[in-house]
Amino acid sequence: MSHASAVFPGSPGLLGLLALVAALGACHAASDAPHAAEIAAIEQRPTFLAPGVVEGEVLSGWIAGFGDPALQELVREALATNADLEQAAARVDLFAALARRAGAELLPELDLALAAGRGDENVGLGEVTRLEGRFVASWEPDLWGRLSAEKRASELDLETAREDYLFARHALAAQTARAWFLLAAAYMRQGIDAQSLEQRERVERITRARYDAGEATPLDVDVTVGQSANARQLLELSRGLTSVAVLGLETLLGRYPSGELADEPLLPEISAPPPVGLPSELLERRPDVEAAQRALAATFARVDEAEAARLPRLALTASGGRASDDLHDLLDPSNAIWNLGANLFAPLLDAGRRQADVEAARALRRAALAQYIAVARRAFFEVEGALTAEDALRRRAHELDEAVDRLARARASGEERYFQGETQLLDLDQIHIQLYQAQRDLVETRLALALQRVDLHLALGGSFE
Repeated sequence: MSHASAVFPGSPGLLGLLALVAALGACHAASDAPHAAEIAAIEQRPTFLAPGVVEGEVLSGWIAGFGDPALQELVREALATNADLEQAAARVDLFAALARRAGAELLPELDLALAAGRGDENVGLGEVTRLEGRFVASWEPDLWGRLSAEKRASELDLETAREDYLFARHALAAQTARAWFLLAAAYMRQGIDAQSLEQRERVERITRARYDAGEATPLDVDVTVGQSANARQLLELSRGLTSVAVLGLETLLGRYPSGELADEPLLPEISAPPPVGLPSELLERRPDVEAAQRALAATFARVDEAEAARLPRLALTASGGRASDDLHDLLDPSNAIWNLGANLFAPLLDAGRRQADVEAARALRRAALAQYIAVARRAFFEVEGALTAEDALRRRAHELDEAVDRLARARASGEERYFQGETQLLDLDQIHIQLYQAQRDLVETRLALALQRVDLHLALGGSFE
């Protein structure tokens, strides 16, 4: 350690040196640019978090397309209370902090060091007290781009986490819509079973009246009683399944076990088909595709970082302050101390550790590329599959609508003819079974159509616009 009088504070020597170290670091950070052509080829769009994300809305607002205000309110509630979404938001905060830390590695570090000690330093002087206070500045110049590569990778990790968060919002909105539509279908099945029980009991009463009049046999009475009992247990089963669907939605919303839902849902009318010729560019807004893209770009930066870590590293340090044996002399300019140093670290033998890091980074890059390709292919498949399935379901729903209408009229007519004794119980039962099955099939088809529309929006990453 070198000593000089009146060097710190009060002397421009060390102060200028500390300022120079800080200025060099700031200039280097300011001039940081994308360091790999591969990243520029992969990443072409900026990361964004729309204002709607902060306000708690689904980014594209596609839920509003179903025309159900109750569903929109439930989605807002789910986005505000869901624990899984909170985990995704916490990951964004985590990677934001890590990105700031990686960026700070490019800048100089300034610390304040205070020390006090007592000991026998010189023969014959006895015990002495040593007080010291100084500032320590250090900076590692980013000679080979290792630190800037680490910074870039951390920024891409943050962008990946943001896209994952956006995808989690879309997925949660879709999950809420599915649960809402499943509950609506459960209520509709319950209504069909209640109507079926009412019809069965009415036929039972007609049969008993005909039996009392000598126009029906005991076998007819037994059949109608058994049919009523069977319809009654089907209704109880539907009620139980409806209660389970309610609990599932309440759990998703974080309400469980606070109470039942206030509104009874309805399946939406999916009458208008999606626009013809949806552009493939819509897939590029899918958050999971964006996340895979940024994760791939991050692996290129990780490879650059690992390769640069095999090269020598330079560290610059500077310190200045004062030291004294007495506290009141610590402010005396004559007790100033300063130090300036440069350290060069060049790896020689590491048993292949750094090369292994490079190979591992390259393997992760290859895996990320495969993942990106898989996500992109899956996105196209999901869109095409949803479009194809929706078209078939829409035609099926149209045919079932007509079947239910005609069978309902046939059953009403058949029941009247049975009451008049013009047809047999077996004929009326066949019509009832066909009507019941057609009604249930129509509910299942309408439910599948609504769920396919949800899947289509999720596959497109939002609405059709």
